[in-house]
Amino acid sequence: MASIKVIYRTARNRGLLEGTLFIRIIHDRKLREIETNYHVYPEEWDSEKKCIILPETYSFRVQHLIETDDNLQDDLRRLSAVINLLEEYGSYTVDDIIQGFQVKPKSSHISAYVKKLSAFLVENGQDRTARAYRTVANQLMAFNGFEEIGLEEINTSFLRKYEAHMKEAGKTMNTISFYMRNLRSIYNRAIKDNLIPIRYDNPFKEVYTGLAPTRKRALTKEEMHILSELELSIYEPKKRFPFLSAFNIRKHAILKKQMTADLRAALAMFMFCFHARGMSFVDMAYLRKKNISRDEISYCRKKTGKNMRIKITPPMQFIIDYFEPATRTSPYVFPIIIPGNGRENRQYEYALQEQNKLLKIIGEIAGINKLISTHVARHSWATIARMEHIPISIISEALGHRDEKTTTIYLDSFNDSVIDRVSEQISRIVH
Repeated sequence: MASIKVIYRTARNRGLLEGTLFIRIIHDRKLREIETNYHVYPEEWDSEKKCIILPETYSFRVQHLIETDDNLQDDLRRLSAVINLLEEYGSYTVDDIIQGFQVKPKSSHISAYVKKLSAFLVENGQDRTARAYRTVANQLMAFNGFEEIGLEEINTSFLRKYEAHMKEAGKTMNTISFYMRNLRSIYNRAIKDNLIPIRYDNPFKEVYTGLAPTRKRALTKEEMHILSELELSIYEPKKRFPFLSAFNIRKHAILKKQMTADLRAALAMFMFCFHARGMSFVDMAYLRKKNISRDEISYCRKKTGKNMRIKITPPMQFIIDYFEPATRTSPYVFPIIIPGNGRENRQYEYALQEQNKLLKIIGEIAGINKLISTHVARHSWATIARMEHIPISIISEALGHRDEKTTTIYLDSFNDSVIDRVSEQISRIVH
């Protein structure tokens, strides 16, 4: 069977010029190379692993490298599909592989359509949607043996098989729903673009596109208290927080040694989101200094467009002051989005990924046996408020939800032990 390898060649003039990626194909001891339009610098290519190196910190090159890697992987998958197809026919040459690869997919094929649609979305600042569509298209291609799928082939029968395949692979119902909802969105866009006709029957009607109830990711009051004490140790506890016991100071002095600058910043941001009535990470990232007036924050929620007003509490002010040196020349309150350092939405997405990685480590340091993420701060605020018997109507307003139904779904289920105690209490009443 033919082998495929990606080769990197430096620019002839060297200097600051980018090198070029080639795809090398070997079959029956004959070698051919395809010169691609993908160019990267030497330090952006791993010669051992034969892959593009993404920078650990954000830079203006990140978007270019991600798109280059996506396109390269698409080409490699298409080449593999061509080779697999030729294998079924029996005898073939390396030139047959090249010829098959150079036949461009039709615009009605899902891979080509999603590639075009993704580029349009990125241009309009919808990077996350573009990435979701690419993920769905790649998964669908994998399900189909990396063979092209025509948009017109997406029907009820095909979707049932795809859903069954995902269930057998052990994917959760919400993961299945994610793929189906995004695929439905791609499908509907293709109809609007007149690539496929409108069907009288809805092919997505018989597959799962809902949201299954999941165990929420809220932390308890005790767990939040642990994080709060760990966070307070950042701000010189002996000086600002004399009420901490000598034992706690010693305990957190040990933990502090394990807390790097990045971890301290991640914890402070997490606690700010919690104290700011469960402010979402995206709203915190885009929070500007002009949104602050005296002791109040006014902003518009990214998700719902609802105007929010939050009183700045002492813990929130401590955190704002903590980041002030890093944002002195920035219009933003937090050092997440750096003006002039590339596209803001791309900076935000990279920061979100890094924040979740750091929060996982913080949970381990604090001894909390739960996966902590940015959204946990919001769930925790809502659930703790409910445990304190705050009416759902007030919690809903505080979170900026459109209605109380959303808040009810959002709240964490009561702890099993609480329900058990209630059950025992009722049993004693009637016994």
